[in-house]
Amino acid sequence: MTISLVLVKGDICPGQRGRLHKTLPALCVLWLAICLLYPYALIIPIFLGYFFSQVQTKKTREQGPLWLFHLANLFSFLILMFQVFGSGVAVNKPVLFVSLFLLGGILGHCFLTQAKTRLQAFHRLLPVAGVISAIAFSLVILFEINSIAFELDDETVVKQFLVSFLLLIAGVLVWCLHLMTSRKVSLAQLLVTGVMLNLAVLLNLDNLTY
Repeated sequence: MTISLVLVKGDICPGQRGRLHKTLPALCVLWLAICLLYPYALIIPIFLGYFFSQVQTKKTREQGPLWLFHLANLFSFLILMFQVFGSGVAVNKPVLFVSLFLLGGILGHCFLTQAKTRLQAFHRLLPVAGVISAIAFSLVILFEINSIAFELDDETVVKQFLVSFLLLIAGVLVWCLHLMTSRKVSLAQLLVTGVMLNLAVLLNLDNLTY
């Protein structure tokens, strides 16, 4: 979603557009990995792959068939919403729903940074969106913990919750590091953030699985 927004609305030079196109194979591989669990998601890497075949990875002003990208976004949204709300998967759905925004934000930021985009607004807005998502994620977790507080008699489970919150806070701080130090954002910084946030989400999903 973030990449498509940049491709459509972003004031980017031909070089940046070409570098963004280069990130698409990685996105396809990610969706192919998801297809191992959910084969019906195969339509998304097909759309993305065909879009990639129609665009240039060198300097270009050609946008390519963006309608394919929009279709991929639409299907990915529908599939994710089905997994969250419509499937019978034994997982805490509110936690999973909020985590999609948190993890999606850091993933999009990684792709933009890898493409060396100079859209500073996104480098400022995405961490802020991450902070908001982290707050929402924490509130949902606290609500869920409160509803099952009588079951939290396992010291290991309590420790996992505490570790997950520490990882969440640390991840958000690392994500915002370039804003606090007025330095250029780095891919390594975002990868560390991604690892921390993924661990925080996985620990909470594991503890709150129905």
